[in-house]
Amino acid sequence: MLNYYALLGLNFNANAEEIKAAFKRLAKSYHPDRNPENPDAEAQFKLINEAYQTLSDPFRKGMYDMELLAFVQNLKAQQALADYQKAQARPTQAYQNQDSAQSSPQERKWERKASLYTLLGFIFIFGLSWFLHHYIPRWASQHKLTQARYWYYEKQDPLEAVKCISDANYYLEDNAEADYLFALILQQHYKDYKNAIAYYTRAIAHSENSSQKSVYYQERAFCYVQLRLFKDAATNYDFAIRHAPNKVELLLTLADLYLQKLHEYEKAQHYYERAISKAKDDPAPLIGKLVSLLKQKKYEEMLPLFLQIEKLPTPEPALYYYKGFYFYEHQMNHDQACFYWAKARQMGYQAAERPYQSTCMDRE
Repeated sequence: MLNYYALLGLNFNANAEEIKAAFKRLAKSYHPDRNPENPDAEAQFKLINEAYQTLSDPFRKGMYDMELLAFVQNLKAQQALADYQKAQARPTQAYQNQDSAQSSPQERKWERKASLYTLLGFIFIFGLSWFLHHYIPRWASQHKLTQARYWYYEKQDPLEAVKCISDANYYLEDNAEADYLFALILQQHYKDYKNAIAYYTRAIAHSENSSQKSVYYQERAFCYVQLRLFKDAATNYDFAIRHAPNKVELLLTLADLYLQKLHEYEKAQHYYERAISKAKDDPAPLIGKLVSLLKQKKYEEMLPLFLQIEKLPTPEPALYYYKGFYFYEHQMNHDQACFYWAKARQMGYQAAERPYQSTCMDRE
């Protein structure tokens, strides 16, 4: 992976002014007009311009920084493995012959103390190193993530938020919450659903919290819906439900997706029934199941639902709308159908206007 910072002669923490100054200096040196006899100058100039275009755009710089950090971490891991294998391959040195003369009891006592202190010192250094390696980066990463949330949620400044997220990933690469926030910015602010999906995937892989994973799957499903990849969306909503099985909103969203976009009415009915079992007084899953039964022409199964919806404390105009279709399609009773469509219209249900106008106006 090409290191744009090294290409411009900068360090990773270079600010916008330093990046611009480095670009101007190198662009003058490698401009093709100044190097007509140097065929490599044009190629170098293009690389310098590419580096500047990336690092001068805060959003593109944030994405590039994350990719560069991941690349560097991978190189470090490979180098550490190589060093370990090289060390293992070295032949062990022979121990030197010990002095045959026996040590005195006092000397042996001091030797034991020295060994104990050495062991304790080793344990202390190891423990301190472990603490610094595991907790300090996590603390620094969470601190930067808190700043990123402040800039995005409080100040509505996605560019500053992206900078903080980039810093958070510098300290801790596998920060699921940072990946999630970056994906959310891509989704909500830039409408970049494909890259948002990639970062939601990273967040899911790095998260061990079931409730968090449910949210990540839900947001990734939303991105798939925006891309009109409804099958993938349904799969992700299903995973979200597995991590949060009692969330009625998720059950309804997946049921609506099967009903309205995928036209898989039996699956829609299944998820509406699961929602009904968890929210019996909620009219939304009852109406949804009613529609799925109507689409499958399971008219007899609609009757108990009519009675159940009528018992709800608040009158539901959609009930009369679908009752109209029940009588129109199943009973062939157009007068009764018009009666219910007229009632739905009176209650302000706009969808009833169309069947009433096309079927019932001539009957008045």
